[in-house]
Amino acid sequence: MRITFFLNPHGELACPYTDQIDLRAFGTLSLTRASTIEWDATTQEWVVTWIQAPWPTARFATREEATIYEQRLLSDHLPKYLGSHPLA
Repeated sequence: MRITFFLNPHGELACPYTDQIDLRAFGTLSLTRASTIEWDATTQEWVVTWIQAPWPTARFATREEATIYEQRLLSDHLPKYLGSHPLA
């Protein structure tokens, strides 16, 4: 999975959280949860619910699909909410 980092005008880095790299290498972390991924026992689906974003709840057959959707949406839309620019 490709991870895009964003740099805001205050010099802070932002990105969707991942365990693929140790983000602590960049300094002290400040984490804000953007969503939750939970199992819905009634519908037998994984549900992505956004906490601070205006996107609708999304449902998936597998947790992997839900995680990919979450990461993709955050990577595509994070800059407009942070006023940041992607780092190449």
